[in-house]
Amino acid sequence: MGGLARLAAALARVTPAATGAVYAKVGGGLMRRHPNRVLDLLRLAVPPPDRDVLGRRDVREVLIDACREGFSGGGRGPASDLGLYARPWGIDLTRISVPVSLWHGVLDRTVPVEMGRRIAAAVPGCQAKFLSGEGHYSLPVRLMAPILSALRA
Repeated sequence: MGGLARLAAALARVTPAATGAVYAKVGGGLMRRHPNRVLDLLRLAVPPPDRDVLGRRDVREVLIDACREGFSGGGRGPASDLGLYARPWGIDLTRISVPVSLWHGVLDRTVPVEMGRRIAAAVPGCQAKFLSGEGHYSLPVRLMAPILSALRA
């Protein structure tokens, strides 16, 4: 994870209310006023596969709509989500007894591949795919059909 993402996760764990205020001002405010600029800045910080899909108009429209909806009530919701991601889940992954398929882009800088590898190693029988040419945004966009097909199966 990049330094800013690590800092945000740490703050969300320790001070969710303050993180929510920052999210509302920075994340929500900027996404409301300058969504394309925010996505352009994001494109500078991601690997080439993510940069490619974040340049697509259809993907940008979905992300802008999702961010506007996510921040519609302020920054508390997104900060709470980040806090949940950043704290221990309280789930014993070794006791999962249903089939699990995990897809993870090796180039993902948002959720590092090491996290996916640890989860895959802990979940019994996990069918993990670690894709060397994919990142955080590119994987679900470019591989949506095979992912949905695997879920249907």
